Amino acid sequence: MPQPDLQQKLTSSFKDLVTAIADQNLAEIDILVTVGGKRPEFDDLMLRLKKMQGILTEKAVELIKLYRANGGENEQQVTDECKSIIEETIQRFVKQI
Repeated sequence: MPQPDLQQKLTSSFKDLVTAIADQNLAEIDILVTVGGKRPEFDDLMLRLKKMQGILTEKAVELIKLYRANGGENEQQVTDECKSIIEETIQRFVKQI
């Protein structure tokens, strides 16, 4: 039987991880702007966004597997929370680029 707050701890940690990944990508874009003197092309930004979204999805799948392996009982709720966290992070990322 999992700890009652396992789901909350995992999704909180996931949110921290996702935020760190998005922040890293923003920092890399800032470096490109500093070095290149201009913003990357739109297509390059969208490619970076798509790649980041794939990484975030992979991390969510890993979290859900971990949750399941530790006796998590409400997998759909964790899945929905991960989707929501990813969507919010992507929206924030797009606004910042």
